[in-house]
Amino acid sequence: MKITSEEVKTMAVLSKFAFDEDGIAAMEKDMRELIGFFDELSGVDVTEVSPTYALVPGDNIFRKDEVAASMSAEDLLSNAYEHNDRFYFVPRIIE
Repeated sequence: MKITSEEVKTMAVLSKFAFDEDGIAAMEKDMRELIGFFDELSGVDVTEVSPTYALVPGDNIFRKDEVAASMSAEDLLSNAYEHNDRFYFVPRIIE
């Protein structure tokens, strides 16, 4: 899959990153390499490999669900780009 500089620019806008032309070229190169790794993995024959659902044997052990002190809503929202008193606002990406 070919990644173009226009696609990198679009992703940068959506993620609110700012890149100069050198940064765009570097991201384009890095993304091509990353997709290349996935393309390489898609060519691996795994027909004889059974699915792995857990890396360690045994049952999953969960901690007790206990109420504990946490940050206030004001603290959590203090660095938000846009918010009201209770919610984060994010740009619409699906029409």
